[in-house]
Amino acid sequence: MSEKTKQKREPPFSIRFSAAERDRLARLADRAGQSKSAFIKAQIFGKPPQRSARRVSADGRVLAQILAACAAVADSLSRLERDEGLSPEGLNALAAIRVKFDLLRATVFDAFGRTP
Repeated sequence: MSEKTKQKREPPFSIRFSAAERDRLARLADRAGQSKSAFIKAQIFGKPPQRSARRVSADGRVLAQILAACAAVADSLSRLERDEGLSPEGLNALAAIRVKFDLLRATVFDAFGRTP
């Protein structure tokens, strides 16, 4: 055995929280995309977590839902644009909606730190 495997780890540290405190901690940690333990360490010691968050934060989940809804609307817009029964004014209106919609989609991607 190597020297590292012979050493025993320190026992875990336990803290008791009220139900309200536990709920608040869970919300704050989730919003930060961290485990409760990592969030507490970051708050106490002022250090960011050593590795990136494993979970998507609550805000990230909402953004993912918005992005999924964007995809569904984009599909609907594409179907409408292919419809041959639309007037030129209708096609122009759809094109204007598409431009605004693409901006919304790009904004959500930017919030994720990605490009569309």
